[in-house]
Amino acid sequence: MGFGPATQGFIVLLLGTSVVAVCTGRAIVVGGSENLELGLDYPVWAHQNRPFYINDTLGKYQLHIGGQI
Repeated sequence: MGFGPATQGFIVLLLGTSVVAVCTGRAIVVGGSENLELGLDYPVWAHQNRPFYINDTLGKYQLHIGGQI
């Protein structure tokens, strides 16, 4: 008993979307909402915001475009 064309297409769609989800990165504001500040223990900050992945973007400021971050 094999899978029909609709089931095969659905499986391909699921695999494709899971790959896309893994490949997208996240934007991380360095230092959090306070941005960069003196006296902040950045190794502790990095430990709290881990894990970091390929395609993640570390930035100093949040970029607001059209009311969205």
